[in-house]
Amino acid sequence: MEMIETITRRELPDAFDGTYDAKGVHNIARNEFHEAGPGATRWVAPTTFEFSGPMKLVGLLFGRSFPKQSYVYMEAFKKFAEGAQ
Repeated sequence: MEMIETITRRELPDAFDGTYDAKGVHNIARNEFHEAGPGATRWVAPTTFEFSGPMKLVGLLFGRSFPKQSYVYMEAFKKFAEGAQ
Protein backbone atom coordinates (compact mmCIF):
# COMPACT_ATOMS: atom_id res chain seq x y z
CA MET A 1 0.00 0.00 0.00
CA GLU A 2 1.28 3.45 -0.86
CA MET A 3 0.37 6.32 1.45
CA ILE A 4 1.09 10.03 1.35
CA GLU A 5 1.62 11.86 4.64
CA THR A 6 1.03 15.62 4.74
CA ILE A 7 2.01 17.55 7.84
CA THR A 8 -0.73 20.10 8.52
CA ARG A 9 0.45 21.47 11.87
CA ARG A 10 3.81 21.32 13.60
CA GLU A 11 3.80 23.16 16.91
CA LEU A 12 6.18 20.95 18.83
CA PRO A 13 6.26 20.05 21.62
CA ASP A 14 2.54 20.86 22.01
CA ALA A 15 0.94 19.61 18.80
CA PHE A 16 1.53 17.71 15.58
CA ASP A 17 -1.18 17.02 12.98
CA GLY A 18 -1.23 15.36 9.61
CA THR A 19 -3.28 13.73 6.94
CA TYR A 20 -2.62 10.29 5.50
CA ASP A 21 -3.95 9.42 2.07
CA ALA A 22 -4.10 6.08 0.32
CA LYS A 23 -6.35 4.88 -2.46
CA GLY A 24 -9.89 5.27 -1.12
CA VAL A 25 -8.88 6.30 2.41
CA HIS A 26 -8.27 9.75 3.91
CA ASN A 27 -7.14 9.85 7.54
CA ILE A 28 -6.98 13.08 9.54
CA ALA A 29 -4.80 12.70 12.64
CA ARG A 30 -4.49 15.33 15.35
CA ASN A 31 -1.98 15.00 18.17
CA GLU A 32 -1.89 17.25 21.22
CA PHE A 33 0.43 16.85 24.18
CA HIS A 34 -0.49 18.24 27.61
CA GLU A 35 1.53 18.27 30.81
CA ALA A 36 -0.06 15.82 33.22
CA GLY A 37 2.21 16.24 36.22
CA PRO A 38 5.90 15.74 36.90
CA GLY A 39 7.38 13.49 34.24
CA ALA A 40 3.97 12.74 32.70
CA THR A 41 2.34 13.75 29.43
CA ARG A 42 -1.27 13.32 28.30
CA TRP A 43 -1.48 12.54 24.58
CA VAL A 44 -4.84 13.40 22.97
CA ALA A 45 -5.15 12.00 19.45
CA PRO A 46 -8.55 12.21 17.77
CA THR A 47 -8.58 10.70 14.29
CA THR A 48 -11.06 10.78 11.45
CA PHE A 49 -11.21 8.17 8.71
CA GLU A 50 -13.00 8.96 5.44
CA PHE A 51 -13.56 6.31 2.79
CA SER A 52 -14.41 6.64 -0.89
CA GLY A 53 -15.14 4.31 -3.79
CA PRO A 54 -14.91 0.58 -3.03
CA MET A 55 -13.19 1.37 0.28
CA LYS A 56 -16.55 2.60 1.62
CA LEU A 57 -17.52 -1.05 1.97
CA VAL A 58 -14.30 -1.77 3.86
CA GLY A 59 -15.10 1.21 6.10
CA LEU A 60 -18.57 -0.15 6.83
CA LEU A 61 -17.32 -3.66 7.55
CA PHE A 62 -14.08 -2.88 9.38
CA GLY A 63 -14.34 0.82 10.30
CA ARG A 64 -14.16 0.18 14.03
CA SER A 65 -10.85 -1.63 13.66
CA PHE A 66 -9.06 1.51 12.36
CA PRO A 67 -9.26 3.48 15.65
CA LYS A 68 -8.43 0.30 17.58
CA GLN A 69 -5.29 -0.18 15.51
CA SER A 70 -4.34 3.46 16.07
CA TYR A 71 -4.58 2.79 19.81
CA VAL A 72 -2.26 -0.21 19.44
CA TYR A 73 0.29 2.07 17.73
CA MET A 74 -0.08 4.64 20.52
CA GLU A 75 0.56 2.00 23.17
CA ALA A 76 3.64 0.77 21.28
CA PHE A 77 4.98 4.33 21.08
CA LYS A 78 4.28 4.84 24.79
CA LYS A 79 6.26 1.71 25.62
CA PHE A 80 9.13 2.90 23.38
CA ALA A 81 9.16 6.43 24.81
CA GLU A 82 9.03 5.31 28.42
CA GLY A 83 11.72 2.70 27.83
CA ALA A 84 14.00 5.29 26.23
CA GLN A 85 14.41 7.18 29.52
